[in-house]
Amino acid sequence: MRYLYLLIFACLLFNFSNSVFSQNALDLDGIDDFVQTNYQGILGNNARTVEAWIKTSANANPNNGGVQQIIADWGNAVTSGRFTFNVLFNDAIRLEVQGNGVNGTIAVTDGNWHHVAAVYDPNATLKVSLYVDGMLDIAGNLTVPVNTQASVNLQIGKRVDGARFFDGLIDEVRVWNVARTQNQIIASKNNELCPIPAGLVAYYRFNQGVAGGNNAGQTTLTDLSGNNYHGTLMNFALNGSSSNWVQGANLTPSGTLTQMAVTACDSFLWPTDSTTYFSDGVYTSNLTGTNGCDSVVELTLTLNHASSSTDTVEACGSYSWAAAGQAYYTSGDYTTTLPNANQCDSLLSLHLTIHPITSHFDTVVACNSYFWPTTGTTYSTSGTYTVLLTSSHGCDSLLEIDLTIETVDTSVMGGGTQMAANQAGATYQWLDCDNGYAPVAGATGQDFFPGFSSHYAVEVTLGSCKDTSGCHYGFIVGVEDEIAFPQLSVYPNPTSGQLNVVLGEMQNQLEASIFNPLGQEMLRETVTNKDHFALNPVLPSGLYFLQLRNEEGKIRRVRVVVE
Repeated sequence: MRYLYLLIFACLLFNFSNSVFSQNALDLDGIDDFVQTNYQGILGNNARTVEAWIKTSANANPNNGGVQQIIADWGNAVTSGRFTFNVLFNDAIRLEVQGNGVNGTIAVTDGNWHHVAAVYDPNATLKVSLYVDGMLDIAGNLTVPVNTQASVNLQIGKRVDGARFFDGLIDEVRVWNVARTQNQIIASKNNELCPIPAGLVAYYRFNQGVAGGNNAGQTTLTDLSGNNYHGTLMNFALNGSSSNWVQGANLTPSGTLTQMAVTACDSFLWPTDSTTYFSDGVYTSNLTGTNGCDSVVELTLTLNHASSSTDTVEACGSYSWAAAGQAYYTSGDYTTTLPNANQCDSLLSLHLTIHPITSHFDTVVACNSYFWPTTGTTYSTSGTYTVLLTSSHGCDSLLEIDLTIETVDTSVMGGGTQMAANQAGATYQWLDCDNGYAPVAGATGQDFFPGFSSHYAVEVTLGSCKDTSGCHYGFIVGVEDEIAFPQLSVYPNPTSGQLNVVLGEMQNQLEASIFNPLGQEMLRETVTNKDHFALNPVLPSGLYFLQLRNEEGKIRRVRVVVE
């Protein structure tokens, strides 16, 4: 079916309510759960900011029997070599490099969601700043230099030496390659980020999986920074309310809402969610863009309905159906669709019977011309000719002949002592014109040597054609029999100069002559004691005859063509 889409509303884009988009986090069991990314982190003494939302009630203060809670860590477990953001003394956040750290004072282990941030600015007087829920908790300096080394890539929920894990929920982890200000942290802490701001080099939104559901296949934490620093979930159960994807912090999503209205016919396949709808209604679909910017598309659908009709047609040979814009050559049932008054497809059906056009084909070969009684026309050239007649049930009957007109060439080359029919590949009979055109016995070749002086013609038969040439005068040079030199060879023939004559046996004395077709002698040479020799006649192009006479008076004649 063809759908007509009528866009009634313009697309409306705005920030949408939190209920539309998933707001998930990861619950880490504090035993062995962590996320291993492929991001090596900010190295050396370069500026950086690490942000996260955390929710924990675990005791982190070792003075009260607590255990360090690792939020994010990367580098090498040597003095100054790692960069660890955790919860430790006072149940507050702490930024440490191996050998020293800066401790916060605001407790964050009350079981509520808190936004935490650690900033390192190598150019500031107080290089370390710690923030809780946008408030500056503490600013200070480390007693050892920051020289983060490329060893263990960024880990979420675990220290690089494997000594500590995080017990609680982590959401919205961001790593920046700049030292962010307090105003910048406050402005964006409650919002998911899209598009990605400058300086954000690793961004984990955690909005994956089904909160508290079976997420056995959701083992990748997606980096939305565009750098593809994705993480792999390690040791998570991925089923139930812990060690799994769970409900996250209540942040303002970055998505948009698109509203549209569509009118279609009978049904509508919505590409947005690949669903076919068969009734009117309002439908929604959630989308996740490649940059992590979620969006919702809302469809208001109105369905109209198609109509149908059938035509019955009989035709001869073929039928051109205007409704479909197509010609049909066989009987059958065909359909096409056209818009009706409701702008829906109208289904048209055709029940078609094709009566055949009878055809008759003949192959005809004729000599010089052919009279076709069907058309009353005489044809003198080869070709295919057709005529249409009306059959018994009103359809045309096609008659066709494939006509070949044959002709025969009756011209004769030469004269005098030798003649030749110009038509090749035919059957020949030479005739004596002066004797009532009587056939010359045995004269059935293309070449003819007169046995006595007379006028001669040739009857040429080619295929279905037979015709006779005009009469040409022929005579003989002598009366000797042509029985000499059975091994004779003359070459090249045709020739444009020298003519080589191979006799096949030694001759004591030989007379060689060349005659034109009128019997005029053009050259004569005497050859002595040779079995081969060469002649160099200077003659105009044409047909000539080489005559050899030995000392016994025996003669042999050969036709020679001079180019």
